Amino acid sequence: CETGVEVQYATVKSGVVTWKPWATTAANVTNFTGTLVKGTYKFRVRDVTGSHATYNDWSNEASVTIR
Repeated sequence: CETGVEVQYATVKSGVVTWKPWATTAANVTNFTGTLVKGTYKFRVRDVTGSHATYNDWSNEASVTIR
């Protein structure tokens, strides 16, 4: 049973992708709002299950450019 969703974002500089934690939401959350400065970012999510915080595989990545 899903107990939460972990959200990460990444910056890409000189071809190096650096993932950073953004938030862990409650179970069954379908949208999330946050603020970042101008730039291009990648995002990914994965669900957390059970009382021992078992992590599932990461989702496909999505890229976003903030202008």
